[in-house]
Amino acid sequence: MALMEKTARSLRGGFLIIKSSPVFLYTMLSIVAMYVVNFNYIIIVGNIGESLALSFLNSFFACAMAFLIIGAFLSERLKLRAHLIWNLLGIIFGIALMLPIGSTTGLILYSILGGVATGLGIPRAVTLVINRTTFENRGGVSGVFTAMVYVLIIGCSFFINTAVQMGMFLVLIKLINMFIAFKTDFTKTPPAEGPFVRFGANIKFSFCFLWFIFLLVDALLSISGRLVMGYELVVLRTASMLVGLASMPLVGALMDEIGRKKLLVFCYAYLGFEYALITLSGGYLIRYTYLDGIAWGILTVFFIMVLVGDIIFPQGRPLFLSIMMSIAFLGSYVRDTLLASNIVFYPQQIFTITSVFLFVAVVVMLFLPETLPDKVLQKKELQDYLQRAKKVREKYQ
Repeated sequence: MALMEKTARSLRGGFLIIKSSPVFLYTMLSIVAMYVVNFNYIIIVGNIGESLALSFLNSFFACAMAFLIIGAFLSERLKLRAHLIWNLLGIIFGIALMLPIGSTTGLILYSILGGVATGLGIPRAVTLVINRTTFENRGGVSGVFTAMVYVLIIGCSFFINTAVQMGMFLVLIKLINMFIAFKTDFTKTPPAEGPFVRFGANIKFSFCFLWFIFLLVDALLSISGRLVMGYELVVLRTASMLVGLASMPLVGALMDEIGRKKLLVFCYAYLGFEYALITLSGGYLIRYTYLDGIAWGILTVFFIMVLVGDIIFPQGRPLFLSIMMSIAFLGSYVRDTLLASNIVFYPQQIFTITSVFLFVAVVVMLFLPETLPDKVLQKKELQDYLQRAKKVREKYQ
């Protein structure tokens, strides 16, 4: 069977699985709410005052990461009632955003309430999604699911420019989720020996390190945005995001067909060579970095969903998810701190540093195992062989 046909089959399967349970929509909306708040925190600063912007940045990200971890430890206790309370807190947070609360009081209230309302139930919700996948379809489901999440995020971002608008958005999203919660099974957990591969702590740490490298590189590249200004910068970022969105379902399906490791090595090697070329060009080739969207799509799908399902036992997935998301928050914190600073780098400096990081990541990746078991790949190859043999037989009958 041609690779394109197998990929299309994987995509169809992913859509069907996502349609099969309301937990997918519930989790999508929860992630969108978390993303819109945590990655647009600067909108909330308008309520408490610009003088407290840096303090709010520190406290807000600290609370966001803390409540993700707390939510992971409480995961098994977060059943229907707990999720209803969690969404109610989100509604209260949304209302609070519509009522400007200045000074330190606002800083503390928005930080704590925002961290709880957007992060506490996320590890459990995403785990329930991963628990409904297997090795055979995990990439396809994750690719389609992640792409749908980002489409919603982009769509919502066009309508959220003020704290009042953000508050209204949160109230709406959380009300919808309260309704969906009544139709969602929050208790479904596969057996302790579910579909995953056992690896040692050093392998898990290495994958976390690779995720951190990618996010650190992304944070450093945020400074490079100053090299391309105005309308051109908007076009470049939009093109990169659209390329990433288009790649997510496709690369997710490819992960199920050819394995995960090949695509990861390609990502880090491709980015390393690209940034090395940008260094040699003196920054001129930065206008072609919209192609980074392909790597962004692959790595986001893999690290947030596929990896967790492949190597973490079901009961440990919420904690590992919270760690991976906390690393993402840390990357955003570094990015925003750099953007708020007056640090200036030349193109040769930025892209030389990022190239070194990425080539280190390639070396680490070469020594890491494939997370899709050989027996799964062999089974797919056997199925393809049988399909080809069947077609040949039918041809000559």
